[in-house]
Amino acid sequence: MTYKFSSTNLATLQTLASAQEWSEFYSKVYEFTSDPDDFDVDADPNVREWFRVASEANANIGPSAALIRDYTAAQVAIRTGDTVSEATLDDASNRIAQSVWSNHISLGDLPTLEDIETWDAVGVVEECLTSAPLGQI
Repeated sequence: MTYKFSSTNLATLQTLASAQEWSEFYSKVYEFTSDPDDFDVDADPNVREWFRVASEANANIGPSAALIRDYTAAQVAIRTGDTVSEATLDDASNRIAQSVWSNHISLGDLPTLEDIETWDAVGVVEECLTSAPLGQI
C-alpha cells in the first residue's frame, strides 16, 4: 500500500513547492514520513533516505551532495566531453523535485523507489544533457 500524506502535510509541501524551496521540500517529506500515515502505512525506508540525501544534494551541502554532483558531471563528460556548470546541476536538481511534486506528492502519494530510480540516476543526467546546448552545459 502507498504511503499517503495528510492534508496538513500536503498544504505545507504545496507552499514549499510554490516557493520552489526544493531543499526544504525534500527535508519536509523526509520529516513527515518518519511516522506511519493516517492509514497506518509506513513509508519505505529507502525512499525516506533518498529524500534526506536529495535535500542535501539540492542545497549542495555535505559529502552526499559532492558525490552526486561529481558523478553527474562525470557522466555528462563521458557522454559528451563537456563540463557541467553548478547552475545546470542546480537546475536539474530543481526539475527533479518539481517532477516528484507534480507526478506523485501533489496527488497525496509518496513515490516508490522505482519511480525515484527513473527520475534520479537516469533523469538528472538526461536533464543536464538537454538543459543547455552542447558545449555550454
